[in-house]
Amino acid sequence: TLGDVQKTPCSNSTIPRDAGVVRFAAMDGEEVRTVIVATPSIQKLYRALRLEMKGMSGSDEDLPALKLISKSGFDPRQPIECDVVKSGNAWLLTDGRGRKAKMDDKTECHLVAQLLYVQELQSGRTSKLLQV
Repeated sequence: TLGDVQKTPCSNSTIPRDAGVVRFAAMDGEEVRTVIVATPSIQKLYRALRLEMKGMSGSDEDLPALKLISKSGFDPRQPIECDVVKSGNAWLLTDGRGRKAKMDDKTECHLVAQLLYVQELQSGRTSKLLQV
C-alpha cells in the first residue's frame, strides 16, 4: 500500500518504476469505489494522477492524456488510497501449477488487472477497469 495519493510524493522510494497493476480506492458516500489500471510504469502512472489532482499536466513521457480523475469519477479534493501489484506479487495458476506473473508482459499484466477487477466486483465494490 502506498497510502493517500495526496500525501505520498512521486519521489517516494516505495513506488515501483516497473510495470504492474495499480488499484486506486476512494469513498463514494458510504461505499468504497475502486479503479484498477495495468500500466507499463507504476511510478509514471502515479505521477500523472498526482499532477492531474493538482490541475497540472506533465510531459509526454508522464502519460499526460490519461485523464484518470475524469475517467474514474474520483473527486481530486478527497483522499484517494493507492496500492500496487508488482512483479513477484501476482501468481498465475493453471492445471494445479503456478508461476509468478510476468508483469512486464503486457498481456499478463492486463490479465492480472482483469482478475483483480473481477475480485473487486465479487466483493461487492463498485469498480472500473481502465486501460493505458
